[in-house]
Amino acid sequence: MIEMFFYRVQNTLVNPPTSIARFSSAQLTPGLGLIDLKDEVTAQVRRDCTTVGVQSSFHLQVYDVSTLDVNIKESPPLPDFPSAMDWSELPATFRTGGFLTVVVVASMLQPPVQQPPVLVGFEGYAARSGYGQEAPSQLAQHPSRIQEEPAQRVLNDRPKPDLNIPPLSLLYRGFGGFIDMCTVPEHKFTDIVDEVKLTSAVREYALRSTDYYDDEEKRRYAILAPLNVIFHSTTTGLVLPDIVPSPNGPTRRASDGSSLTMLGSPDFVKKDKNSTHRNTSEAECEVTAYAVQLHKHALQGSVGAKRVYERYRVPTLLMLDQGASVQFIAFITLEDAPRVVSLTPTLGCRFDGADERSLDTLVDAFRAAIVLRRQIRSDVHAMLNASPPSPVIVDRTFPDVTSCAVWGGDPSKRLNFVLGWKWPTAPHSVPRLLFLARAGNHRVLVKFSMTYCPELHTFCYTLGHAPELLGFERLPGGWYVIVMEYLDRESGWGPLSSIMDTITRAAQERAYKEIAEVMKRFHEENWVHGDLRTTNILALHPDWHSDRPSYSTKLQIIDFDWGGQVGSARWPGFNLTDELRVRSSFTSADDLVIRKVDDDAVLKRTFHLKRQREEDEPGEGPTNKKSNLHRGCV
Repeated sequence: MIEMFFYRVQNTLVNPPTSIARFSSAQLTPGLGLIDLKDEVTAQVRRDCTTVGVQSSFHLQVYDVSTLDVNIKESPPLPDFPSAMDWSELPATFRTGGFLTVVVVASMLQPPVQQPPVLVGFEGYAARSGYGQEAPSQLAQHPSRIQEEPAQRVLNDRPKPDLNIPPLSLLYRGFGGFIDMCTVPEHKFTDIVDEVKLTSAVREYALRSTDYYDDEEKRRYAILAPLNVIFHSTTTGLVLPDIVPSPNGPTRRASDGSSLTMLGSPDFVKKDKNSTHRNTSEAECEVTAYAVQLHKHALQGSVGAKRVYERYRVPTLLMLDQGASVQFIAFITLEDAPRVVSLTPTLGCRFDGADERSLDTLVDAFRAAIVLRRQIRSDVHAMLNASPPSPVIVDRTFPDVTSCAVWGGDPSKRLNFVLGWKWPTAPHSVPRLLFLARAGNHRVLVKFSMTYCPELHTFCYTLGHAPELLGFERLPGGWYVIVMEYLDRESGWGPLSSIMDTITRAAQERAYKEIAEVMKRFHEENWVHGDLRTTNILALHPDWHSDRPSYSTKLQIIDFDWGGQVGSARWPGFNLTDELRVRSSFTSADDLVIRKVDDDAVLKRTFHLKRQREEDEPGEGPTNKKSNLHRGCV
């Protein structure tokens, strides 16, 4: 819009400045030109605009008028303010001490409508998703409605598996520790837990959980007391705060129990149900919504909290108590949605007479929950006070692992690395946790696997037939991180399988003999590999893929996941590829034990299958004559 500001400017050489209604007074120093008038008037206009609450963009024109009823449009403007003007050019009446009445025409721009900032990361998720907005009890009545919306769903493997997300143990070590304490005997006990007090409190909790209650509120308070005794069953160190029904925060949507860290994030959230079969809402969906909303409130609490959520993945332990059963669930904020996965199956609270194995299982889970809550609270405190903060994990498909023990040296030394690129996986396959990373100035390959044989890997490396193993460590939750030398594709390295159909028959024979000799050597040391397919043999392609190959580099064996000592190495299951199905039948656990003859049969079969494809296609390949090399293979 256009606004007109009227100013009565007096030459103070003769008279003092005056001010009248609807006029602002601007003072002009004697002897100066119109540019000074511009500065004075501009400053006054800005003050006036501020007074009326309008931001302005000035395009100033000044008119000399003797009366206020003069048509402004017909009055010639004085020279534009930016131009210099001599004192003598000002009106004579002004130069002799009179008044100069000016009208300033200013283009007034209304301030733009302030759009809310675009929220990203977990903050954006909590703002747009029903999990962060709706009443949890209402949301849980129709969870599929939210889960069918990609921008609103939680990553809980429903309605389809979230295969591109790393396992829980690789997202947060505390979850891996929980799994270890429940499944690995040597990791079960800890000196920070009072076992007598814990067992007694868990028994009392189970007895109250199996009772019948008129409503869920009575149930909530009946089991809350022994639950807090459980979490107080520690010997030394950090004291866990009580689980309370009403969380801090502006919402009246109170969970059945929660505990907050100093960040304001929940370390624990629980939901109680009187039974499992009469519920109209899904308990896991409901407790997840409570957790999202508590994290949302924590995130909005301070700039420091927002930075933590931008840089870290913040974990929470969830618990469901339904009827006479208990289940623990992992919750962790990722970059654009939370990951929610069960830590335990449903655990019964009923005992079979004198058989207390079900009680032992329940005690194991609560023991792990104590340790996990302590770790979450400690880690969140470290996140809040980290200086400098840890590097941001830029991809939710990346594990939260940035170092491991150096292999073959001082076990206290660490190898630091930064994951940079995830190896692609074939469609409809379980994703490979294989990454190209940088360790210092070197590119390395980082692999995560639940089984691995570093000793066999090192043995093959000493023979010159494997990349160097640089780092190796068992992670909580049963995973291993393996860091090895990267044989880069830019230099021509690639799987032997990708060139088997195009290299000469002589080259194929040579490749087989070279790997067979390595196999013979590690068999003599009582090792087996279990997967000697050509996909797990790397070749420098220019050395092999030519009419006159040089063979200047040795073939490299990789993928030692199933390797180990004879008698202990096993295939992971019965779902094996055709090249690995070297037995007449796979019907018992003993059939999964890898023998030396299995290595030999797999190696022969993988070469034979390549050769058979050539023979099935007349005119294709170097020759159609079958080699005696493969006579008698399985």
